[in-house]
Amino acid sequence: RSLLQVLASVACNFVLLDLNLSLAYPTILIAQLHQKEGPLSLDDVQASWLASIPFICQPVGSVVSGLLVQLMGRKRSLMLVNVPFLVGWLLMYTAHSFEQLAVAQVILGVTIGLCEAPLNTYYGEISQPELRGILAGTAGTTYQTGFFLEYLLGKVTNWRTVVIMNAVLPVITVLYFSQVPESPIWLLSKGRKRDAQNALCWLRGWVKPNAVKEEFSQLVRYSEEAKKEIELRTPDEEERPEANTLLDWTHREHVTAKRRWKCLGLARDVLRPPTLRPLSLVVPFFFFVHWTAMTAIRPYMVHVFEGFKVPIDPMWATVGSAGIGILGSLCLLLLVHSTGKRPLSLCCIAVCSVACVLLGLYLNFHSFLNSSQIKSVISSSVIISQYRIWKEIYGLETTLEYLNKQLFGCLITERKWRRQFPPLCLRRNLKEAIVLQVAMAVTGFLGSVVMIGSVNRLGKRSLAMSSVAVCALSCLLLGVYDYLFVDRATWVPLVLFTVFSFANSIQGQIPWLLVAEAFPFRTRGLAGGMAAASNYIASFIAAKTFLSTEHSLQMYGSFWFFGVVNCLCFAFLYFLLPETEGKSLEEIEHLFAGNKDHK
Repeated sequence: RSLLQVLASVACNFVLLDLNLSLAYPTILIAQLHQKEGPLSLDDVQASWLASIPFICQPVGSVVSGLLVQLMGRKRSLMLVNVPFLVGWLLMYTAHSFEQLAVAQVILGVTIGLCEAPLNTYYGEISQPELRGILAGTAGTTYQTGFFLEYLLGKVTNWRTVVIMNAVLPVITVLYFSQVPESPIWLLSKGRKRDAQNALCWLRGWVKPNAVKEEFSQLVRYSEEAKKEIELRTPDEEERPEANTLLDWTHREHVTAKRRWKCLGLARDVLRPPTLRPLSLVVPFFFFVHWTAMTAIRPYMVHVFEGFKVPIDPMWATVGSAGIGILGSLCLLLLVHSTGKRPLSLCCIAVCSVACVLLGLYLNFHSFLNSSQIKSVISSSVIISQYRIWKEIYGLETTLEYLNKQLFGCLITERKWRRQFPPLCLRRNLKEAIVLQVAMAVTGFLGSVVMIGSVNRLGKRSLAMSSVAVCALSCLLLGVYDYLFVDRATWVPLVLFTVFSFANSIQGQIPWLLVAEAFPFRTRGLAGGMAAASNYIASFIAAKTFLSTEHSLQMYGSFWFFGVVNCLCFAFLYFLLPETEGKSLEEIEHLFAGNKDHK
């Protein structure tokens, strides 16, 4: 019973792979063309636009997809979107200017939006309740796999070759999708009961109609109830203002008025609690998810890894982060049914928050330790301790020359040094070094006082052993600190990025699981399109503003900002996110409608 549902979901995953390759491609394009010499080069503004154009164009396609999926059905919509995907990749391959690249990104962005509503609804409508979370969760694995494959291709070949490989996938997707059935619920909404029953039999393992009789009856009842609710909210013909006008209306005008009323009724349904409540949960969830770092930095991953000075090739680090994302998506598949969406969401968001704060602290501390001021203070401290010896041995002139070279990197005459540098630089550095030496002397004095007060009670042996142990530990920590932080590439940010990528790959897929199951059937297409549109609006803002945020707050400040957003997201979900795992679509609808008596 499960195998055919898996095969049908694979068809959706092919479309999703088309979508993810389009989202991952700007990372390769920016890494190979940003601030590079050649006939085609991108500056900061152009790079930010290419990174964000698909996100801002997607809402156009999402709104259209909500209507398209109701008219054409899930299957035909998902087959049709492969045509503009292919056109966009071919235009990208032939591009020789920023403008051509931008047009190709616009086409791909709109097509991404066209995929959202049919993808989200098809996952939820073809699967049984106990498999819905797992099958919808495969979308997360496919999502991360798309990034991994695209980054890997970008590492081993150039951006035009990657485009040709991407253009092959839409053709394969159409061929595969032609072999799977339409959504049974959509077929029932069109009055095609025989086709709906055949589709359900196919999805449950090519079984006989008697084997799915009970489930099919539930789908029929659910579809009829949805139709009745729409009819109850539709006034009779004589109550409609359109029907009380001139008697010479044509039949076509009457049909147009009926369609207009149905569209108005659909818009009203979106504002009712069964749709409005999950929509008011999912839309902020998307905004929080995309402002928790990964979406913002993904197009600039190579640049970010270079900023953290990771000990491996930044492009390989980017590939590795996508590979970790695949592992996180697989864990989501294994855990979502037993653990539930709510605990997973809260745990992953907490981990992401801690990782972002630590990344910001690391970068800020590492930059501080490598700053010229700290180095000059250290140099001044050494100079003070040896100043009198140098003066006695080498004389004043030679000593001043050495000071000039150590502190300023050049030889300066005694008169110029006396006039300019002592009040500006040397005295300040010497003052800071003197403060450090005074602090060390005071600490030594306090240690002597402690020794005098405790030697009789603790004994010389205990004091000596404990002091030696503390000195040994201090020397060990100083050595580890010097190895990890001072003028060396370090694995610390790479480990933090690994943890962050793992948790984010789980966190980022949970709102999509909600989109696949939280909305009622009658508004599922339109509400799913609206949710997807909000998702990409948030993605556009995050990707477009990252470079500006980095320039304003520095990179460490940006990660602190992302950590704060993660904390806000945790609070939001803690109070508002219900558990929907293991519930049928009807139960979820009653949950959001506030019908506590329904079981």
